[in-house]
Amino acid sequence: MNFNYNLEIDNILNKIYKKKIFDYALKNNISNIDTTNIQNYKNEFKSFDMYLGSEMEEFIKESLPKDVEGYFFKCNVSKHKNNYFPRLYDANGNKLTTTTDSKYAVLLWEGHINDMIVEDVYKSFTKEKFNNYVDNNLENIYEEINNFVLESKNDNKLTIPFTNKSDLVDIVKDMILKDELSMDIIQDVIDLQQIREDMLMLHTPIDMYNEYDKLEDELSYCLDNYFKYNNDELYDFLINNKGFKFVENIGLVK
Repeated sequence: MNFNYNLEIDNILNKIYKKKIFDYALKNNISNIDTTNIQNYKNEFKSFDMYLGSEMEEFIKESLPKDVEGYFFKCNVSKHKNNYFPRLYDANGNKLTTTTDSKYAVLLWEGHINDMIVEDVYKSFTKEKFNNYVDNNLENIYEEINNFVLESKNDNKLTIPFTNKSDLVDIVKDMILKDELSMDIIQDVIDLQQIREDMLMLHTPIDMYNEYDKLEDELSYCLDNYFKYNNDELYDFLINNKGFKFVENIGLVK
């Protein structure tokens, strides 16, 4: 069987592009795409600021084949890169009873191959490729997008519980640290522009480590130093911009 590494990288990128479209649609409550408005939505999807942040690394690794199929896939990548690979299975997929590589060595090999694939995916990404994906695929996935957004809205009712509005900022910060609020809310309540400006003042190489990376790595610090709202402002923002409603004796519900 012929192994086309560039095609495999493109397949991974297509999964990323599809995920990005779905995430954007969910964030912007887009669930009414049809054949009459599809060009407008193509233009909208192509207009948003599409980039690959560090959060995509785990998604890329999770998208790779697993188990025996994953082993042979990594072997093919190793061959393509002219790298060593451990002998764990025979040509028929039967596990070998004896191997010359330790479990630790195999884990190092797997991690190394994963890192190479991630690096090549990032290198291969372009906004032009993403735009081409939108143009060529939206007709085939728009119903799936609509259903995904509608089901997510029905299944993921979100509550920010409080009895006193003066506690709202602290409650939201605590929910963020517990991973109970979505990334779009997190990025909206933290001043990413100010983080970026401060990083530039410290001569941080933004092309290698940007404000989104800092947010992911130093979430608690960013919450303490770059939170944009006081209690009243946060309440108004969540009501007016994020679709929450106040329910007596419960708090904010979406």
